[in-house]
Order: sequence, then C-alpha cells, then structure tokens
Amino acid sequence: MARILSIETALDTCSVALHESGKLLHTLHIQTPRSHAAQLAPLIRQLCAEAGCPISSLNAIAVSAGPGSYTGLRIGVSTAKGLCFGLAVPLIAVNTLDIIAHRARQQCDNPAWICPVIDARRMDVFYKIFDPHSREEVPATAATLSESLFQPYFDRNQTICFAGNGAEKCRAVVRHQLARFMPEIQPTAAALGEMAFGSWQAGQCQNAATFEPHYTKEFFTTLPR
Repeated sequence: MARILSIETALDTCSVALHESGKLLHTLHIQTPRSHAAQLAPLIRQLCAEAGCPISSLNAIAVSAGPGSYTGLRIGVSTAKGLCFGLAVPLIAVNTLDIIAHRARQQCDNPAWICPVIDARRMDVFYKIFDPHSREEVPATAATLSESLFQPYFDRNQTICFAGNGAEKCRAVVRHQLARFMPEIQPTAAALGEMAFGSWQAGQCQNAATFEPHYTKEFFTTLPR
C-alpha cells in the first residue's frame, strides 16, 4: 500500500490530494491567487482530517515541480520537504507541464500532439510538446510566443492541443486551423497523485535535501505599482 499526499501550488490554484495505491481518497483546493503561504498548511490538515488519514500514515509526499510561479513553487516544495524530513518519507516530484499534458490526454478525443503551456509573463511561455504516442518531442522550454514556434508540427498535418493557463495567450497568436485550445485544463493535485503513484512504483524519488524546483528560466522581480 502506498498512501501519497500530493501538493500543487505552481499556479493560482492551491490544491492537495490524498491517494492510496493510486486511488483518489480525497482532494481539496482553493482558487485564491497569492494565498498559498497562508492556505497550504491548513488545507493539508483539513484534507487529512476529512479523509480520516493521520499525517503520520503517509508513505510519500508528491509535489508539482514547476515551471510556474516562483513563489508558489517555493512554498509547495518547502512544505513538501518539511513533511518528508518530519515523516522520514520520500519526495516525488512531477513536472507541472507533465501534469497538464496528462489531463489534456484524458480529454482529447483523437490522437493529437499535446502542448502544455504556462503563461510566463509578457509574451513568454513555458511549454513542452508531446507526440500522439505521449513521447516527449520538446523538453520543458521557456520561449517568446510566436506562430512560427509551432509551424514545424503543423506541417506534419497533426492537431496540436494547447492546454494550460497559457492556452489563451496562444489562441491570440497561433491561428492555424489545426490548433485546439484548452485553457480550462489546469494542473491539479488529483492528477499529480495519479502520476506520482507510477513514480512510486518505479522507485523514481528525489533527494529531499537537494531537490530544487524546475524554474526553467531565471528569476526576476518587478517593482510594485
């Protein structure tokens, strides 16, 4: 039996989920931007209480590893690390773009290229590209958005599903008839937990002491207005 707590804080939604051997037991989320620091710990306590699962019974902690919000990622990863150290359990990290792609595949009717995309401010995005067989064609990349960025894949006469909070930004730039946009698909702790169980079975865990979020591009700040 593997009881895994999953933490997703990479974007605006703060969500947590509890799975037992890959089966979802309970999940909670809060859709309040910039509130992760205040909401995450109480949300975890509420989740465990409502599921009747003591925190001490957890076998692993899974966390969304980025890319995404720098602050959100640091909060999620630091909380996950603290739980791993306190409970002496392993850390499982899953790329946030992979979580989005996982959810997109579940909703695409036909085989298609999947492009999970996260808004990275201005005209920048974080993205990956997967072929119709779920093989990674382009690894996690930060790029300035343009239609030409994806033209080589349209030239293969395949539909590309753009999923994630950057999909609307893509819609304004990528006007190809084979483009499909799924901005409603967001990374969730429930989807993360499904993927984390596979990592658990494969023994794919992280060193909690040295793991860092996948920021993908350099951190920068802007002056308050």
